[in-house]
Amino acid sequence: MTPIMKIRNLFIVASILTTCVLPACNSDETNVDDGVVCATFSASMPEATRVNVDEETWEDGDAIGISAGTYVNGKYVTTSTTTAAEFTAEDANDSYTFINDEDVTFYAYYPWNRNGEIFTVNTAKMNTDADQKNLNIMYATTSANRNNPNVTLNFEHKMTKLIIEVKPTGNSNPDFPEEAEFLLNDIQHTGCFNGRTGELIVNENTLDEWDMTKAPHKDKDDGTRTYTLLLLPQKMQKAVFCVNIGDNIFYKKIRQELKAGTEKTIILTVPLQ
Repeated sequence: MTPIMKIRNLFIVASILTTCVLPACNSDETNVDDGVVCATFSASMPEATRVNVDEETWEDGDAIGISAGTYVNGKYVTTSTTTAAEFTAEDANDSYTFINDEDVTFYAYYPWNRNGEIFTVNTAKMNTDADQKNLNIMYATTSANRNNPNVTLNFEHKMTKLIIEVKPTGNSNPDFPEEAEFLLNDIQHTGCFNGRTGELIVNENTLDEWDMTKAPHKDKDDGTRTYTLLLLPQKMQKAVFCVNIGDNIFYKKIRQELKAGTEKTIILTVPLQ
């Protein structure tokens, strides 16, 4: 264990130049030399991340997980609603502190997971805005030290965004009937994310049929329905988007490579009778 990791129970302060004088610095701590300095954390959000808001900004209450050495999965929160935001430890007694001049590598991920920095991902569970928010996985890493304790995290998006627009035609009533089903078949839904390394492993198994009808969507006045989905990066070699209305089936084959941090748009026109 390095000396840097031995003190955790300190407050994060707003100024990167402030020296902390706190009870957590016990008299038997022999590795404190010129004083401890509290780390401050700021984080920027990449474009094309949010699926349920109009702007690419953080939200009040957003939480990220931060690790460094043996300091694992510290929960840091923001009250900001801007693209670049300050994050502070939810529990001030679990803040990160420098005590010497050694460089420290920080690893951060979003959204914070109470069960640890390694967790499973399942995009088939996407029926609410909260479900989608939990799939908005991002990762950042950087280094800092006591002489430059302002830790700037530039997040990158680990998932991919697929936008599906369904346009009805040929009917004076443009709304889709209640019995309409919207399906996205033969795609990979499960994986494992490592918030320490940023690695996202996608399971090869595909789900033959995924009913996405109740996934969050927007309906326009002209009847167009738009689904904005967060999916695992993958090559869609057999994927098919289907709209089932009674005995009628309308479909579109999807042959796309969905890369992390990018978005694709699929459009299907459905003639209503």
